[in-house]
Amino acid sequence: MNIDSSAMIASVDLMSQNKNPQSLREAAEAFESLFINMMMKSAREANAVLAKDSLLGSSQMDMYQSLFDTQISQEMSRSGKFGLADMLVKQLGGSGEAGSLLDTEG
Repeated sequence: MNIDSSAMIASVDLMSQNKNPQSLREAAEAFESLFINMMMKSAREANAVLAKDSLLGSSQMDMYQSLFDTQISQEMSRSGKFGLADMLVKQLGGSGEAGSLLDTEG
C-alpha cells in the first residue's frame, strides 16, 4: 500500500506562499521529509525482490513499513541531521541562523 503524500505537498505549497522565515523553514522541512520518504520507498522497492518469498511479506506488512518510513522521514527532518532543509533555507534567502550549522562545518 502506498501512502499518499499529496497532503504533505499541499502543506509545502501553502506554507511557501507566506513570506515569513518560519514558513520557509517549515516548507523546507516538509520537502526534506518528502525527499527522505521517497528515498526510503525506493530502497524498499529495490529490496522487494529479495523479500518476495519471505514469510513476513504481505500487504499488511507493506502498509506498516510505509507508515514507519513516513514517521522516520518526519523525525529525520525534524532532527536537522540530514541537512537538506538547512541548505534550502540558506539558498532561498532565509535567516542566517538556519544555515549556521553548515557555515561552522565548512
